[in-house]
Amino acid sequence: MWLLTAILILLALLAAGPVHPAPAPSPARPPGPDLQVERDLPYGPDPAHRLDAYLQRGAGPHPVVVFVHGGGWVAGDKASGGLQLLLPALAAAGYSVLSINYRLAPQHRHPAQVEDARLAVRWVRAQATALRVDAERVAVAGASAGGHIATLLAYTPCPGRDGLDLVLRQPCRPQTVVNVFGPTDLRSLPQPIASLLLPPPADLAARAEASPIVHVSPDDPPTVTLHGTLDPLVPYRQSVALHDALTRAGVPNRLVTVEGGTHGTNWFSLGPVTEAWQRALVDWLRATLGP
Repeated sequence: MWLLTAILILLALLAAGPVHPAPAPSPARPPGPDLQVERDLPYGPDPAHRLDAYLQRGAGPHPVVVFVHGGGWVAGDKASGGLQLLLPALAAAGYSVLSINYRLAPQHRHPAQVEDARLAVRWVRAQATALRVDAERVAVAGASAGGHIATLLAYTPCPGRDGLDLVLRQPCRPQTVVNVFGPTDLRSLPQPIASLLLPPPADLAARAEASPIVHVSPDDPPTVTLHGTLDPLVPYRQSVALHDALTRAGVPNRLVTVEGGTHGTNWFSLGPVTEAWQRALVDWLRATLGP
């Protein structure tokens, strides 16, 4: 039975988008405010190291959200994978948003995805003046697999490195993290799913090392998690467990629960409920990053 469940989950994750390389999707349209949009900016040496910048106009510096798309670690793109769900609310609230691509599994195994997200945050801080963003007001947000990447980045050490490279000298831990129904404990995922992301043998120890909840500590950045109670892919109880672990560690955090919410786009298609989670998200960012 578990094998059938794993296959069904895998199919659902793969349905989020084609395996890399993939044709470029239609770009997300900047909503609401008159944003300056810059596409396919390189933040690193790999062809996958590209980001789209949705920048607030004006001198700034503006608080910034680095977004990591979902797609089961094997699919998705910076113009999709959850961006369209968060961008309108964030842009209207005055935040610049930079949505990144990253190397995909199974061609690139963990920790490649987290390393890429770290590099993107370093790049954003190094380019803060040109982007008119504040290097001291950086959030990392991710949906689904992107939530896993964002939280693992946030909960593991990431100091700047010595050397002449301005990008690598930057720290990459954010001031706050937004987790949208991301898996935070890979130990409870079926082996076939974990095996897509992790190098062989993807045993229990490897799954634990790649689980954000295992790395929770008192110095972690404040965290807000949004999750639906009827999520068929990532169990809601994973976010409850993360909330409990962060609370025990003394890390400021909030769990925003959507009763009856599922996964992906449908999770946000709940009428008045959408306005509620958007308000909660913006309130959190204003409390942790400022307006």
